[in-house]
Amino acid sequence: MTESNFNNPDGYDQSGLYTTAADLLKLTRYCLTVPTIREITSTAQKRVTIASGQTFNWKSTNYLLDTSSKYYRADATGVKTGTTADAGTCLISSFKKNGKTYVIIVSGCSSDTTRYDLTLNIINTYT
Repeated sequence: MTESNFNNPDGYDQSGLYTTAADLLKLTRYCLTVPTIREITSTAQKRVTIASGQTFNWKSTNYLLDTSSKYYRADATGVKTGTTADAGTCLISSFKKNGKTYVIIVSGCSSDTTRYDLTLNIINTYT
């Protein structure tokens, strides 16, 4: 990754923070080789009980993984949603189709609907 500068740990807008789709693709390709990261980013929902006994229900904002969503895809395998004022709504998604892994990156979208519609249009058109 040579065209990115991350100057905070969370990716929220900050002067001097930038990245490119090419660098995000490199990062995503690597993350998909790490079993723990691959498992986390493909999880639609999870119930977690911490040491105190308190329970939390976590639900992914990646509608491609949500079986109750109109955007659900059985071949979707992750990866990451994001939204900031500067970047707009973004989605890095991965799919397993015909024995291949496809990664799609959309950014600068105006809404959740747009990021999913664009992603599905790309996966349906090119696979």
